[in-house]
Amino acid sequence: MRWKLTFLLLLLNVAAFYYLYYLENREDPREVIKDMSALVLPQAGDITGITLTARSQDGQARTRVLEKTRRGWQLTSPVKWPANENAVQKILAQLEFLEKEANFPLSDIEKSGQKLSDFGLDPAQFELVLTSLDDSSAKGKETRLEIGSTTGMGNRLYVMAPGGKEVLVVGDELLGSIAVPLAELRSQRIFDIPVFELESLTVQTTAQRIRLVKSSDGWSFETPVPAKADDQLVQNALALIVGQRVERLIPTGEISPELAGLTTPTLRITLGGNNRRQTLLLGGPVTGLPENTPPQLYARLENGGEDTTIFTVQKSPFEWLTRAQEELRERRILRFDPTKVSSLEINRAGKTLTLQRLEPRSADEPPAWQSVAAASSGGEVKTETAATPLVEQLIQQLNQMEVIAFVSDAPAPSDLVSWGLSDPVAQVTIRGARDWTLLLGNNISPEGQTSPPPWANPRNLYAKTSGKASVYAVDLSILGALRADSLAYRNRTLTSLPKDARVQSLTITDLSANKVLLEKRIKPESETWPTVLTEDDIDRSEILTLVDSLKDFKVKEYLLPEFKELPNLPWRYRLDADIILPGGDGSSEKRSYYFTIRDGIRQVGGSPRQNVTFLLAQPLIDALFPLTLEKLPPNTPKSPKEVLEAPLDSGAPRRAPDQALPPNEAK
Repeated sequence: MRWKLTFLLLLLNVAAFYYLYYLENREDPREVIKDMSALVLPQAGDITGITLTARSQDGQARTRVLEKTRRGWQLTSPVKWPANENAVQKILAQLEFLEKEANFPLSDIEKSGQKLSDFGLDPAQFELVLTSLDDSSAKGKETRLEIGSTTGMGNRLYVMAPGGKEVLVVGDELLGSIAVPLAELRSQRIFDIPVFELESLTVQTTAQRIRLVKSSDGWSFETPVPAKADDQLVQNALALIVGQRVERLIPTGEISPELAGLTTPTLRITLGGNNRRQTLLLGGPVTGLPENTPPQLYARLENGGEDTTIFTVQKSPFEWLTRAQEELRERRILRFDPTKVSSLEINRAGKTLTLQRLEPRSADEPPAWQSVAAASSGGEVKTETAATPLVEQLIQQLNQMEVIAFVSDAPAPSDLVSWGLSDPVAQVTIRGARDWTLLLGNNISPEGQTSPPPWANPRNLYAKTSGKASVYAVDLSILGALRADSLAYRNRTLTSLPKDARVQSLTITDLSANKVLLEKRIKPESETWPTVLTEDDIDRSEILTLVDSLKDFKVKEYLLPEFKELPNLPWRYRLDADIILPGGDGSSEKRSYYFTIRDGIRQVGGSPRQNVTFLLAQPLIDALFPLTLEKLPPNTPKSPKEVLEAPLDSGAPRRAPDQALPPNEAK
């Protein structure tokens, strides 16, 4: 029995504790009533309309009407336009939390001998008519609030309470939210569809219609010609259009749509979004603008009939839209994935060369390529390894090739013939996830054109892709990159010596005079080239470069698939080198290379062993030049007397007869 009593007492203690906690923390109804009674407009959160009338000192009144709709707050008077949501929310917040700090019944004011005009309430400086939801009335409930002058001290206002029976003193924050220019109450934006939602853009003039649509493949033109658009350029253009702002709203009746040029607009811009669209009409130019003001156009939105508000916009952001077909068009002709290319077939001057990607033997093996070409003798096929960097460079060049100009989207057959595209100068087919064929025609000539465009010059070519009608102008450099010759893609490293191979001797011979210009030798077992060549050796740097070049012989470009002199360029020098190969037997081999004289920045070389003719790489050209110069003994300096007596045409300076010699020369 004792434990039952203990348990009962414990329950009573818990209940008592909970009751005391509830009494301590519950809200005092008197405080709630007190707080509610301090609010001037307890139901301000349900406001759906605001009519604001401002009176100036001369008695003129300006009325602005704001209404809440499904699309948000709208300014309906003096113009019809979306309202600035931030400005409206600021007014609503001030009304919702407007508190009275003091109140004076009208009877007390009359007894004191004062008038409403003493409080700025006859007439009131501002008048607010607030419409709020009311189930008993379809029009809603209206509440009138008149705002007078500021009090004599502090940041306070006199306000006539709703019902007109007492004057209240409130904070002046409300005045700051309603006493704003009309421009701050209206939205600055023209379009309210966000860029990310847009799915179409239509630009229509009296002469043409341009339409772009968005699909899973990005943006493309539907009219006037189906073509791919540049996704990034379209996004930038849409952001520019959506970001435009209204310069000025035209009050109703100031100008008619006919005079503003909006009954027959010069430009119609339609943005399509998710099940909605907006159309902007651009009319004639605005006249009478202040000096240095950017040109403006009259405009309106096509969604409200003839009563739609007319406004002005800057002209320059919309001028380029008439050229959208060219400005927004994808300028890359060949839009393929470089990593998916399996082969390239190049046809030029009756020759065909195919570059094929080889199947890797393992997942981590780098890509490898081979070239396949028909030999000059006939049907024999010649296959050799192609340099992967050179093939990848060509693929990147094709992938990044851009249009200089769009020549024609509907060329006549005669145009294709005259432009060299019916029988192209060069053709390349890229095979991968999708096949592309590029046709290159003639150089573009301005001859015969009255006013040739800037792109009409021989530095550009006519080009098109197979299966498409459009013809473009492209840079001439792409023709130089397309060579139907396996030499163009051969590895630029002609020979490489084994890691432990040593160059034992170097000999350079002038073949025209059968004269040795350089002869150097080391003992490989005990000497190296850097130790044998002293710092005082004038040719030390060039000889070391020559030794390094022999170890890894690189060429700039291959010229012929055989060792052969070029016309008017006979072999002038021969470089002979003895190479000690790695191994215990000390075996060696001799390698010889032939060179022409240097022609500006170019020099031709050849290898009998490799049976090839090529252009030398620049480091080897720079090293050979001083080594092949004939080294003449220096001339003995002339004495001062010989200098004075030398004839004028000898090139020696001559002094005037009365000019004295310098002290160190007068003997």
